[in-house]
Amino acid sequence: SDNEKGSYDAVSLLASQGRKTIGFIGGNLNVSSGLERYNGYKRALADAGFTYGDEYAQLTEAYSMGRGAECARSPIKSGIDALFISDNTLTMGAVNELKNEGISIPDRISVIGYDNFDWMDLITPPLTTVKQQSYQMGYVAAEMVMRKLSGMDSEERMTLGTELVLRASHG
Repeated sequence: SDNEKGSYDAVSLLASQGRKTIGFIGGNLNVSSGLERYNGYKRALADAGFTYGDEYAQLTEAYSMGRGAECARSPIKSGIDALFISDNTLTMGAVNELKNEGISIPDRISVIGYDNFDWMDLITPPLTTVKQQSYQMGYVAAEMVMRKLSGMDSEERMTLGTELVLRASHG
C-alpha cells in the first residue's frame, strides 16, 4: 500500500478541518510501513505550515491496546487537538485512553486510524480510517510468489492505493 500517501491524506484532512496540533502514534521506523506512515505524517504537517514537535509523536515497537493507551498519554498532555494513529490495535488503545480521560471525540480531539475493519462502525463515535486494499495486496503477493516459483526472476514492486473512509471521529 501507499503508506505515506495514506498517512499524508489523513493528516491533511485533519489540518483542513482546522486542527492545529496533530499528534501521531506509530510503530517501528525500521519497518518500511512504519517509516512510510511516519514520513507521510511529517510531510503533511510541513505542507500545512505546522511545526513538527517530538512531544506530539509517540513511536513503539509493541503493537497492543495497552501500548496504544500509554502512547496516547504524552500527546494528550501536550495539548493536541487531533491524533493520527498508524495501526488499528494502537488505535483501539488510544481511543480507550481518550474515553477513560473523559475526552470527547471529535469535539476535543479528532481521531483517524489506519486500517479499516467493519467493526470501526461499532465504536462510538464511528472511526475514520485509512483503508488499504487488503484482498488485492494478498492476491498480488500470491501472483508474485507463483511467478518466482515458476522460475521467472522478478524484482517488481507494486504499490496499491489507499482511501479515507470518512466516519464521525475526525470531526
